[in-house]
Amino acid sequence: MTLRSFAARVRSRIHHWAHQTYIAALRLADRVFGPGVLTIFLAPLVLYRYVRHFSHYSQFEKLRNALPPAFWRGSSSYGHFWRTFADWTCSTIATLFYDRFRLPVWKKRFAVRGTPPNALPEWGDRPFVIVFLHSGGFPILKSWLRAQSIQAAFFAAGIHAIHIQSSKIRERGDRAYGLENVPDMFAGRRAVLEAVRFLTPGRALLISLEQRDFSKPRNSYSLGGMTICLDDGAYRVAAMTGALLIPAAVRHRGFCRFEMEFGTPVAPETVSREEGATAVNGQLLQELWRGICQDPSAMTWTLMEALAPDLIGGRGQWP
Repeated sequence: MTLRSFAARVRSRIHHWAHQTYIAALRLADRVFGPGVLTIFLAPLVLYRYVRHFSHYSQFEKLRNALPPAFWRGSSSYGHFWRTFADWTCSTIATLFYDRFRLPVWKKRFAVRGTPPNALPEWGDRPFVIVFLHSGGFPILKSWLRAQSIQAAFFAAGIHAIHIQSSKIRERGDRAYGLENVPDMFAGRRAVLEAVRFLTPGRALLISLEQRDFSKPRNSYSLGGMTICLDDGAYRVAAMTGALLIPAAVRHRGFCRFEMEFGTPVAPETVSREEGATAVNGQLLQELWRGICQDPSAMTWTLMEALAPDLIGGRGQWP
C-alpha cells in the first residue's frame, strides 16, 4: 500500500464516520426536540454549500439571464442561488426521517393540494406515472408517497441518484409501510425494462419531464415567448403500460415544511396517435409551469438548462 492510497483510505473512513455521526445527531435531535430543531443543523450546512460552490455562480447567473427580467418577479440571482442549496439540502435531509413520516410531528410538516394518485378512482385499476419538473422539494416526493404505503419508485436512468438515506432507514420505513422488497429506484442500462415490468396497477413511477441528454435531437416546446426542451420518456412508459400520467410538484413552505401538489391525470390514449407525446407533454407542462411562474426561484439548474441548453456549462452535481 502506498502512502497516497493509505491517506485516501483514511480520508474515506473519516468522511464516512463524520457522515454517519451527523445523521445520528440529526435523528437524535428530531426524537428529543421534534423536526423544528433541524433548522439549527441545516442553516449552517446550506451556508457552507453556498460558499463552497460559489465559483459556479457566474454560470448560474448566465442561465438566469436567458429569461426576461420580468419573469423573475423581483427575485435576485443571489437569493435564487441560495434557494437552490436550501431547497436541495432540506429535501434530501428530510428523507433521512422517512421511517418517521407517519408520526404526528412529521405528518403536519406536509400539506397536500389536489388528489394523490391513491385517492383517484383509477387507483388499483391502472398504474401511474408521476411527472415532475426539477424544482422546489422534488427529491422528497418519492419518500412521501411510499410513506403513504404507495408502491412508488424513481426512474433515474441518466440522472444522479438521490439516495443519501442509509439502507437501515429505508428498510425500517419500508417495513413500517408494508413495502418490504418493493424497489424504489431504477437506474442503469436496464432501467427502462425494469421500470416497465414494475408498473402494474396500484404502483407509481416518478419520471422528470425535462430533456437531459442534449446529444440527441432537441424536443422543443413553446412557452410564453420562450422554449423548453422536454423528454418523451414518461409518455412512452405510460403508453407501454397503460398508466395514467399525473403532474406533481413539491413546494417549500419553510425549513422541512412541504406542500405536495397533484394535478389532473392525463391518459395517453386520450390524444391522437399523430399528436402523441407532443400533446401529452404540452398538457403536463401547462399545469406544472403554472406553479413555476408563481415561484420562479424554485427552479433548479436542470430546469434552467432545459430552458437554455445552448448555455449549459460547468456546475455542481445538484440538479
